[in-house]
Amino acid sequence: MVVTMPATTAATSTDVTLQVGQAYSRHEIGALVGGGVIESLPHVEGTVVAACLDPWLNPRAPMEMVLEPDAFMLTWAQRFVDQGGDVPVFLREGDKVWRYVGRYRVTASTTDRHTLATRARSLPHARPLGMAIDLAPVV
Repeated sequence: MVVTMPATTAATSTDVTLQVGQAYSRHEIGALVGGGVIESLPHVEGTVVAACLDPWLNPRAPMEMVLEPDAFMLTWAQRFVDQGGDVPVFLREGDKVWRYVGRYRVTASTTDRHTLATRARSLPHARPLGMAIDLAPVV
């Protein structure tokens, strides 16, 4: 499936074509949709433009994104929740390989410590969580 989407970069707004199942590097993702090449939630001018999720940290991705209690990460996660709309989602498949899996939107989020503790216990790599975001594909 080929998806053409409007993407905003710091300098311009263009149509970007992403192919579901296609592999991209983080540099290619940044060139196509904008944002940095390190963040899980690349952003441009205060708007989250994509979600790049590592299944090792997010084993239920792309349907769920979990974040550690890091102030920088949580700031952008809350921005993602608040901004509405949908973003392209990429899953890490190896060193420098990110597979495009489609556009997803936020359906729910939580910072409730009891809910997060329950979700953290179900992860294969136990760690404290600061937020969980549930996502759904845009059809």
